[in-house]
Amino acid sequence: IHAGTVIGSDGFGYSVTKQGMRKIPQIGNVRVGSFVEIGANCSIDRATFGETLISDGVKIDNNVHIAHNVQIGPSTAILALTGIAGGARIGMGCQIGGQVAIKDHITIGNGAKIVSKAAVMHNVDDNQTVAGIPAMPFGKWKRMAVAMAKLPDMFKVFREVTAYVEQHKKKSFLGRLFSR
Repeated sequence: IHAGTVIGSDGFGYSVTKQGMRKIPQIGNVRVGSFVEIGANCSIDRATFGETLISDGVKIDNNVHIAHNVQIGPSTAILALTGIAGGARIGMGCQIGGQVAIKDHITIGNGAKIVSKAAVMHNVDDNQTVAGIPAMPFGKWKRMAVAMAKLPDMFKVFREVTAYVEQHKKKSFLGRLFSR
């Protein structure tokens, strides 16, 4: 456990009442397995009830926040600046890139890979790789990234076609078609 890390801090648990926000007591604990490494300046919250679990062989980089009641399976690696919200379940042997956000009560399957800067809003299947905001299967994300890079050129062509149609509205079949 490296410098500046806090294990067992109060989780961020509140309920909304007519009088405002009311703190929910965080009376659970944190259990850390064997052969775990936790980088500098991490925060691991104790559970509301029960336990927050960091299983055997987990490796956590610097500046990671793990909220209350999170369960992390054995041999999982979590890179820097990742935030895992309360009640999330992470399987065995997962690889979580840097600057990842994981929504509360999400389940991430065994062997899953989450590409850096992803925002995981839905469950991830075993051995699935996800990327993007919101996170989606890697192949789909890659196709969308390629399409996004082509959008400026596609928009330029669209403007040219639109200008051409406007100039030839009355003369052509397309012009008559678009003028309806």
